[in-house]
Amino acid sequence: MIEEKIVTYFVLIDDLLKNIGIHDEPQTTVSSSEIMTMAIIAHTEFSGNYSKALEWIKAFCSHLFPKVPDKSTFSRRLEKLLPHMQSIIFNLAMMSEGRDKYYLIDCMPVKVCENARIWTCKTLRGEVYRGYTPSKREYFYGFKLNTLMGSDGLIREVCLLEGSRHDIEGLSEMSFYGVGDREVIGDKAYRNYQMEDVLWEEGIRLSPLRTKKERRYEGEWVEYVKRVYRRFAESVFSVLRRFLGLRPYSVSLSGLFVKIYMAVISYNLHRLWSAGML
Repeated sequence: MIEEKIVTYFVLIDDLLKNIGIHDEPQTTVSSSEIMTMAIIAHTEFSGNYSKALEWIKAFCSHLFPKVPDKSTFSRRLEKLLPHMQSIIFNLAMMSEGRDKYYLIDCMPVKVCENARIWTCKTLRGEVYRGYTPSKREYFYGFKLNTLMGSDGLIREVCLLEGSRHDIEGLSEMSFYGVGDREVIGDKAYRNYQMEDVLWEEGIRLSPLRTKKERRYEGEWVEYVKRVYRRFAESVFSVLRRFLGLRPYSVSLSGLFVKIYMAVISYNLHRLWSAGML
């Protein structure tokens, strides 16, 4: 990561934290903005490996980060920022407000451990975390990450569900703030007439993929266009998986949440930088 990009990320994160009312204590030697920037470096360059990222920062970025905390202090500081990460994700997505022609909602499995090692997993316990991915015909142990993204590729909102819960349950936990009257395209897992009607009453037009036998089938051309748009979500998830790592690891549940949310924040910043919006 070039120095210019690191500085840009730091300035943007610092402004966002100040805007949502986060201020560090006077005696703090490492600011919250520095902590988050270090985490962003970890996700974009080291697939979420915080230990390797902190070692690299100490070795090559000491002029940008004079004081680098140890791993435990770093993790605790990040966990304190967890309640504000959803707001940061949304504010980053709003930087391209007005460019979205439509929205996409999709779900990505987040595998915490392999099925053969479920019994040794200490962070998660119970069958509620065991899920199934129909497209890959495989089971996984972890979470489902429901994401609402714009046509510009920026993620606006996320919702974490236990692996065994259905994708559509995430709809009731998402706000869809700022979506307006634009169409929200989803895959077949989001087909539920009752939920569609409830969202429609709130001004949200949910349009999942449909089959010809359905009563609300919109025609072959419309369904083809929706399938084309849906492929874009897969490209977003491929980058997000790279930032999150193959299997995110943490000794605590809140630590897992931090890694997942920070991967989304890192992805949005990467997308903004790549699009020349920073």
